[in-house]
Amino acid sequence: MTPAPIARRAGPAERVSATVRWALIAAGLTLGACAYFGPLPDVPPRPANQPDAEYVIGTPFVEADFAPYGTGGSASIAGRAYMVRGDGQVVSAAGQPVVLVPWNDYTREIRAAAEAGYQSIANRDPRYGRYRRTTTADGDGRFTFSGLPAGDWSLMTSVIWEEAGRQQRDFMYENVTVGTGGRADVVISRGL
Repeated sequence: MTPAPIARRAGPAERVSATVRWALIAAGLTLGACAYFGPLPDVPPRPANQPDAEYVIGTPFVEADFAPYGTGGSASIAGRAYMVRGDGQVVSAAGQPVVLVPWNDYTREIRAAAEAGYQSIANRDPRYGRYRRTTTADGDGRFTFSGLPAGDWSLMTSVIWEEAGRQQRDFMYENVTVGTGGRADVVISRGL
């Protein structure tokens, strides 16, 4: 049985190769995308013969775009992350990192690079890491971020499961807007 959504979904989750996405989590390049948050920039695909090719970001890091997200606040984001396999089995993001970042032009381009197959950003601004928040999903894939300023945020996490004797990993993204003192409930989910 599929769990009922906690509230509205911000948009469809997209798939990116597991290796690319895991590398992006580790590197702090985690981003999300939804139509109402604006389109992703066009990024050429990573050259197939260069698996370790680095992407050079063209969007400048504008501190003013990030500064409102570097302070505390009274908002919170809570939710659950899971996927539904083709056989109907629900697999939660239990024990997986859930990453929250501001959503703006700079992070849109990093997300587009991840979707194009790049595993790293050659010129990622070191200030970016100050605006990245991480928590761990509990045994049911539930997570909470509190003390947040209001704004547009992007969430990302992964789900791991066994299939045909091999470990599989899939990454999911959702965006959410939260107001001052508000609580946004979100489901990060997809079906295979």
